[in-house]
Amino acid sequence: EESHMMILAICGSESFLAKPLDEQLASPWVIYNPVYLAIMVICAASIASGKWVHAPLGQGGPVRDDETQVEREARIQWIYMSDGPFAMGAILQILDIIYELIFDEPVYDTAEALVIALAYIAGNYFFLRALTRRDVLETRIAILANATFAVGITIILIFGYVENGGFTYMSWDKEATWFLRALVVVMFVAATFVFAQLWNIHGPYVDASRPPSS
Repeated sequence: EESHMMILAICGSESFLAKPLDEQLASPWVIYNPVYLAIMVICAASIASGKWVHAPLGQGGPVRDDETQVEREARIQWIYMSDGPFAMGAILQILDIIYELIFDEPVYDTAEALVIALAYIAGNYFFLRALTRRDVLETRIAILANATFAVGITIILIFGYVENGGFTYMSWDKEATWFLRALVVVMFVAATFVFAQLWNIHGPYVDASRPPSS
């Protein structure tokens, strides 16, 4: 259901979204659509693996009993969705490092990618913890951290495009890789706008260290 709603939020029309969920799922545009089914499998696998990452940390369910809809969307459709692939990538990077150490190859690039993946997952752990605790400051720090990450990978994407001389000088495989990376960047930028809705969800920030105003 979450994968379906995420796909429709990006690609669906307002009239289709207004229909009951059962009617949406029974639509020929869903049942017989190979593009939808392919994206559905990818989203479901990413969300499930992301949930498996957070479940041992006590974050496999709602952040609280009164979890809001936007918190649920952020948790499942964006945090689980991104952390699953990051975790799978981290596993592959660990295997690559072992291989590189065995054959005396440089491990710096792989180790750097592993640190980024683990840091991103750790950041989302603290993000969910902040939502659970209704901690306004920590929630806002997590939102800003995700926004900074999105800006950073956007800059890297643009730099890679310029460094390779644009599409004129790119081979077809490099073009395909660039477009895949661009798709990932777009997803992270979109996630930033979803997370921004959580900025004031628990009220304004109050600095407890300051004395109350008279």
